[in-house]
Amino acid sequence: MKQEDSTATAAPPPLMPRKVLKALVAVFILLVALPVSLHFLSLPRAPLELARHLAYACPSWAAPLGSDELGRDLLGRALMAGGLSLAVAVGAVLSAWSLAVLFGSLAAWRPGTPLSGTINYIIELLQTIPFIVLAVSLAAVFRPNLLGIALLMGVVASAAPARLVSAELRRVRSARHVTAQVALGHPPMLLFRTAFLPTLALPPAIWLLLLLPELLTVDAGLSLFGLGAQPPTPSLGRMIYDGLNQAQAGWWLPSAPLLVLLILVVTAHFVASYLRKLIPAAL
Repeated sequence: MKQEDSTATAAPPPLMPRKVLKALVAVFILLVALPVSLHFLSLPRAPLELARHLAYACPSWAAPLGSDELGRDLLGRALMAGGLSLAVAVGAVLSAWSLAVLFGSLAAWRPGTPLSGTINYIIELLQTIPFIVLAVSLAAVFRPNLLGIALLMGVVASAAPARLVSAELRRVRSARHVTAQVALGHPPMLLFRTAFLPTLALPPAIWLLLLLPELLTVDAGLSLFGLGAQPPTPSLGRMIYDGLNQAQAGWWLPSAPLLVLLILVVTAHFVASYLRKLIPAAL
């Protein structure tokens, strides 16, 4: 009786809902709240308004980061450009995650087929060419808008997480619960949705969140070459380029966009590293 009582009172291990909630809040802040906040914080400073201040005005209470050659508020423009850059990087993460799960699953679902061989060849080709070189080349050829830039960066960034999904799918196929479901005659789509997808979704998500700082710098690099947002819409890369060319007129011209880009990269890296430590412990 004592043995039965001890087994009956034994509780299953907790699911750690607090850590799951912390992870969801951190993801929401990074991917949604931060880019939206940057955009709305820039609006009161009228980043597109000409002659709002004197040309090349020094940093002051009215213009904390100074103004450019047209008298536009640099703080407002840097905040708007930072919000757009983060939104493009977030779009690239979401599109890369979707493509990684799709193509990685197709590559490993039926190994040895022509479809699997083609997808593996494309993934290896994308990984052969340096990331920034491929992104700049494709953007220069297709000249996409901001949404197109996000999709293009997502395609280029999806190669490594797709290989991760493919390897994870091969590992999960030999698990006992999957073997039992196959023996019970579960159809392939039900098997993929219930047994594979929950396991395959998380590794590429963590990988791409860790890649977010690099995506921010790639977006800035594309706009530096004139391949991102077009004037009068501000972009961090173009503001840095113009500021460096006019640095003799004021040190604040390149410093404002560089400061915003540095804060975004450090914040994205901090949140992504925090999530990498938190999410596995919450599962």
